[in-house]
Amino acid sequence: MINLIYNKINFFFYRISSKRIIEKLLDQIDLNITLTFEHILKQLLSESTSITANIFSFIEVLLDYYLELTTHNSKKHLSDDFLKQIHQRQSSFLQLISFVIPYDKKHRLSSHFNTIIQNFLRKMDTENLDYIRYQMQIISNLLTTKTSYNIPNEFYDLIIKKLLDSNIQFNQHSWINCMKQLITILFLKEPIEISANDLIMKFLHSLADQIHWSLDNIDYQTKSNDISWRIIFIRLLASINTLLTQRVQKHECINISSIKKIQKQKNSFITNDDDNDTNNENSLHPSSSSSVSISQQSFHDEDEDKIDSPDDHLTFIQQQQSDLSHLENELLQSNSFFYSIEKWIETFIYEDHSFYDENLVLTSILTCTRMMYVSSILCSKYVDRIFELSKICTYPSVRSALIVSLGDLLLRHPNILEPFTPQFYAQIHDKDLSVGETALCTIAILILREMIKVRGYISEIALCLFHSHTPISSIAQHFFDELSLRQRGMALFNVLPDIISRLSMNNICSIDLFHQIISYLFLFIKNDRHCEILVKRLCRQFKQASGDDRKRGNIAFCLSKLNIKTLASYRILKENFPNVTEQNEDDYDKEEHLAWKKYLVPVLNDIERRLKPTELNSSKSLSSSTTPKRKLDRLS
Repeated sequence: MINLIYNKINFFFYRISSKRIIEKLLDQIDLNITLTFEHILKQLLSESTSITANIFSFIEVLLDYYLELTTHNSKKHLSDDFLKQIHQRQSSFLQLISFVIPYDKKHRLSSHFNTIIQNFLRKMDTENLDYIRYQMQIISNLLTTKTSYNIPNEFYDLIIKKLLDSNIQFNQHSWINCMKQLITILFLKEPIEISANDLIMKFLHSLADQIHWSLDNIDYQTKSNDISWRIIFIRLLASINTLLTQRVQKHECINISSIKKIQKQKNSFITNDDDNDTNNENSLHPSSSSSVSISQQSFHDEDEDKIDSPDDHLTFIQQQQSDLSHLENELLQSNSFFYSIEKWIETFIYEDHSFYDENLVLTSILTCTRMMYVSSILCSKYVDRIFELSKICTYPSVRSALIVSLGDLLLRHPNILEPFTPQFYAQIHDKDLSVGETALCTIAILILREMIKVRGYISEIALCLFHSHTPISSIAQHFFDELSLRQRGMALFNVLPDIISRLSMNNICSIDLFHQIISYLFLFIKNDRHCEILVKRLCRQFKQASGDDRKRGNIAFCLSKLNIKTLASYRILKENFPNVTEQNEDDYDKEEHLAWKKYLVPVLNDIERRLKPTELNSSKSLSSSTTPKRKLDRLS
């Protein structure tokens, strides 16, 4: 689907004017799949082809229209008819602008930042929340490129007033997205007179006053039937969730920045020490310097937030634990605002949620998981129930969101969540396909980033390779494609025996599906040495599967599918399995012998046709002189 859209936009850029492109995009862009569009735009802009110049021309025109709308400072005369069309699709247009900000090479919007802010403030009273949300998204993206801009206190005051005065008829989704953009900007550019956290806490208390929220642990379940009360309470919970998220991210960014500074000082120290003392440790310093250089290259190329060494990682974790401990104390402090919310959650999380509004359930549980992320105490307290809800909750949207939250918790509190690993993987097979898709995507990302263990569970992903739901099978195939590229193929090679063993168990999958999966995965085994080792491991599994005819048949099928083209692999097969010309078959397991005859005789015949006669004769003589008797060769 993405490739199709990508090709269509490519066609647009070549065939029609920039103005016509904007018209088509405004007609066709779907605000619900913004990430897809942003991905396409980034793909187009990263292409080193002649189309790139056309794209930047398109961006120039796009920015012209935006500046005309916001600052009346466009380079070109723009038609009133087209401006009217932009007004009609204002949200889509503003979102387009927010996407192209990183590619504004001439910094045209940056140079008009103050004018954009003033225009935004003038329109605050007359525009809806969607307009405010997307304009704030543009401002947020501009602040990401440069944080030295000045934002007047009036900016925050007016937006907070707009949010607090919004009645319940306002679209809840728009309100929450607008609130998120406000808090993001607050943490990017804190007001001078008050901290971002203190200003948001005042905002939270104002929301709480609207529903007469008390610090006492009062039963509010009955009030949730009041639509007005419920909508404002959902806004309150969503705001708390966003505040906690931003505070955690701020701590993490500060800590990573500190680690980078320490690394820079270390590198400087190593360089200076190398200049001043080349005699004493001449052999050590080149190695250290080289190591640092490689680490820095890896740091910049792979992930800007990556911590280089174990010591640095430990320092980062310790600092983060200290910072979040302060936040945890705020959550647990008796009679605090956060404590009263946690007490609501403590009661609500064990209710039968099928009787409650879906948005209330979703927001309450996600606020719970965010508190669990901050506090190990709360994580231990609720982890059993959260995993239970991820399986039994009535609403697919809640189960899907919980999977992503559990991924975060797994990274933050691995010791607490590790016992629940089987349940985490089991969510791949959720009865709702969208939930299964989310689970598979989340787990695949965690594995590829080496943040979650795979042994014993990766077969769950293999089962999705030929899923009837195309998005799920595509994710699984992409995952194994990526895994095959890691560590020169070793990452996939090391888990293949485990996948084969698990899938060979009864009732895991059909024989036909097993054959499809193995045929697909073995296409990645191209290294002769890997093939030899895998032959040896499979032979061992074959012998140990005594009495399990299906498992033996599956393993034999695997051996038949390996691209065996070396004499060493052939010898391993000959040494581990009975000779079909042996007269006395009493020494052999019947099932093993039948599986041998069914699958491996054709394999051996094919290998013998490909091997040179001299190699084959050498192998046969070696096998007859060195292979022990069958009874002694069996593994216990």
